[in-house]
Amino acid sequence: MTKKMLSSKDDIEESLTRVGASLPHDVTAYLIGGCAMILYNAKVATKDIDLVLMSDEDAEAVMAALSGRGFTKTKPEDETYRRLGATIMMQDSRGTRFDIFVETVCRKLRITEGMIDRSTRHAVYGRLNINLVSPEDIFLFKSVTERAGDLDDMALSQNGVSTGT
Repeated sequence: MTKKMLSSKDDIEESLTRVGASLPHDVTAYLIGGCAMILYNAKVATKDIDLVLMSDEDAEAVMAALSGRGFTKTKPEDETYRRLGATIMMQDSRGTRFDIFVETVCRKLRITEGMIDRSTRHAVYGRLNINLVSPEDIFLFKSVTERAGDLDDMALSQNGVSTGT
């Protein structure tokens, strides 16, 4: 299955709307990674939607919502992605992929109260409340992944790419 590159805010919002419409209860998620960078106007495309949830219950609800929308569990294609430690990766037939984490990313970095306080409410999609972690915290999350693309993203943010919304 070919991965779909998410290359616009519309792509991201359509994917988040699909999930939020199917949730049985309100869920708050923190958007990290490339999608957050796109929403901050700091990047033009990404391979996946990285969500951090704060409980196993919320992760199960999101996974069930994704399943109801045609997403299936997928395995990482290489060792670098396996080391990310996502609770689950789910992909649909169009190649849109969600990487879902519960509190901790890459088995190394836990979302903290400070990160939550620095995050900003982006939007509500049905029952899915999306918060963007701060640009500084995106940089921090990317620093623990060991993926070449994340190193490139860190360089983008260091080279003065706008992170304002």
